[in-house]
Amino acid sequence: MKTNTADGATQTSNSGLNPATTQSDEGLVNKKAIASRYGISLRKVDYLREQEILPWYELPPRCIRFKPSECDAAMARYRRGGFEK
Repeated sequence: MKTNTADGATQTSNSGLNPATTQSDEGLVNKKAIASRYGISLRKVDYLREQEILPWYELPPRCIRFKPSECDAAMARYRRGGFEK
């Protein structure tokens, strides 16, 4: 586990195991982990981020990370059709 000293956030890696059961919702994860968590493509993650459906954090330089607990809530709203910009 790496710690980002800039904001104290943690980053956990997904080693191919089920992220819902092996990963804490407190850390920040990369795009690949989010795609795996929801069974969607990397491009779909990009699309959801561009449409501001998935919340994300941008860490320098050009490092995009997601907080799984926030993404869970956003995906639940999105799948129910209750998402509003």
